[in-house]
Amino acid sequence: MLNSINRAIGTYMKRPLFFMKSAFLFALFYLLTLFAVVGLFLIFFFAMTLLGMTKDIVPFVVAGAILFLIFLYLTSAFKGALFRAFYLSANGQKMGIRDFCSYALGNGSTFFGIFIVSIFFVALLNAPIAAIYWFYLKDNMFQYGEIIIGVISLGLTFLAEFFAVPAMMGAAIYGTGVGRAFSFAGTFAKRTHIAGLLFFAVYAFVWLTSYPGLLYVSTLVPSAFLILFLFLFLVHFVAMFITYPIIATAFMLYVEKKVAMKGKN
Repeated sequence: MLNSINRAIGTYMKRPLFFMKSAFLFALFYLLTLFAVVGLFLIFFFAMTLLGMTKDIVPFVVAGAILFLIFLYLTSAFKGALFRAFYLSANGQKMGIRDFCSYALGNGSTFFGIFIVSIFFVALLNAPIAAIYWFYLKDNMFQYGEIIIGVISLGLTFLAEFFAVPAMMGAAIYGTGVGRAFSFAGTFAKRTHIAGLLFFAVYAFVWLTSYPGLLYVSTLVPSAFLILFLFLFLVHFVAMFITYPIIATAFMLYVEKKVAMKGKN
């Protein structure tokens, strides 16, 4: 683990612009995709309003669902391209904007497939908790029950993502399909145990602080709290362009190392 972190830090210090450019491209295309999807839905809404067809909610639900799936597909593809760009940067290669887009669009189905499978596992793990809450605890809730249920649900989601992220990284490293990528993730989990979970917890925390949506949240801070706004913006900037590229690359190198090991179970 420490070797992977040291290697990631070393390669970042040598080629920081490679990593920063990749992070910037992901954030750029994420926000452009978000604005495009929202814009298309608004255009659809205004068109339906002009035609006097706003009484039926079904067309809006269908249009919203389709656009939401498009958003998930493209953001999954760009996330896969980001991992690929980080991996290439760690090996002294760079990925330009054309290569970034080409890779994302060419491998989008794989990364979207991994995302869909991960959502399925999240739902599967949380289904018993949801059923217990809905059919029993909802009307018989004990003190701090909802908090406990929320923590359990969060833990199960974390466990599902512990397989999903290495699967996506494995696909970015080896260029495999969905099934093979999750096979890599299973191998990684089997060979790392607690160490892998702890490393992933660090990765998850850094990812949350670097998420493009945090920049939008920071804009909601009232102007009277300028220091808080500047603090959130600084945290977001440092996480997106420095901390996250290093930790994501280190975790990816750790995944590669553990998956490549032979005779270790």
